Amino acid sequence: MSKKTLYLIRHAESLQNVAVKRLTDQKDILALASIVNIGHDSALSQLGESQLVPANEFLKAHEWTPRPGGNRPELIVHSPHLRTRQTAAGLFKGCDSIPMIELNCLYERTAFEYLYISPLDSRIAQANAWLRERSEETIVMVGHGQYFRRWLGLEYTQPNVRVMECCWSSDEGIRLLCVDPLELCFKPDASNDGPVTADSTPNLATDRDEK
Repeated sequence: MSKKTLYLIRHAESLQNVAVKRLTDQKDILALASIVNIGHDSALSQLGESQLVPANEFLKAHEWTPRPGGNRPELIVHSPHLRTRQTAAGLFKGCDSIPMIELNCLYERTAFEYLYISPLDSRIAQANAWLRERSEETIVMVGHGQYFRRWLGLEYTQPNVRVMECCWSSDEGIRLLCVDPLELCFKPDASNDGPVTADSTPNLATDRDEK
């Protein structure tokens, strides 16, 4: 049976996240136009870019492992979206010793998939199949809130630039161990403070504070 440690990291704040918050929190109807104009492949916001600076410093100080004292990642993967490419590059800036690749099946949940979930489940199955073929035992995966939520069967969406440490096996699939292992917290903003265990289901984000 193949076993792995996965560090699932949601991308930093995107321009689309900002627009969705305007719509849901401020009830700003004009934000709908921004959401449409930005589209599915959003870049990071200014705050998102700044979130990566302390996160990069933390990783660099701990030999690029998201859990101090844990095994060093052997591979970094990210989805094909711009915001995850930017996040992965920012998080691991200065790290030339760990290979980084793009994984198409990490593509985020689309608007259509809120009505018909099957394509997303198919991509998650592809991710599990891909993991079965990999020899690495510790992998960082930079991806998306709704994708990781569906994969893990969670009732909440992980905040931006937060780490979920998971155990994955070819027989049992994926299991969440904790969020921000050993109280690791990149603290991208005050609302994201505090570690979360696998036994808790806090209201970390709204259902549509997506992607």
